[in-house]
Parts: sequence; C-alpha cells; structure tokens
Amino acid sequence: GSEHAISGYRFFTSNDNPKRDPIGWRFEAATADGWTTLHRLHGVIAPVERNMPYQTFWIVAPPPPAPPPEYRFRFTAVRDRGAAE
Repeated sequence: GSEHAISGYRFFTSNDNPKRDPIGWRFEAATADGWTTLHRLHGVIAPVERNMPYQTFWIVAPPPPAPPPEYRFRFTAVRDRGAAE
C-alpha cells in the first residue's frame, strides 16, 4: 500500500443531538508495537449548529500562508503632461 502523511484533520458536529458532539479525543497511528498517540485534545468547544465543522486541528504546524500578490500602477498618461514635469 501507499503511505500518506496527515498534517491536520477536522470534525463536524452531529446531525441530530449536541450530546453526541466530541469534545475530547486521541488521534492514534498504528505502529509495529501497537498504537501511538499523534494528537490529544480535551475540553474542545464544539460549534453550536448541527453539521458544522470544528476548526482544523493541526498535528504539525499549519502551512504558511501564500505570500500576498504584488500590485502596482504604471501611469501612461496624465491630463497635462507639462504640469507633471
């Protein structure tokens, strides 16, 4: 099989009953010796609405934001060229 690295994950609230929304968990990976905990949380505040996503939980640092685009204006004409010089 192929291996895939997981950097983060996200849950959604239950579709029917807020009492079923998780507020604590362990995210584990199988190893040759059993299971190892990759991420552990407790006391998470779940969204109030049904079928709504929790925040993204990062196992590793989140990817850096893309650099903002650069913009510029290049004026090619002015109303009175003599006044601009």
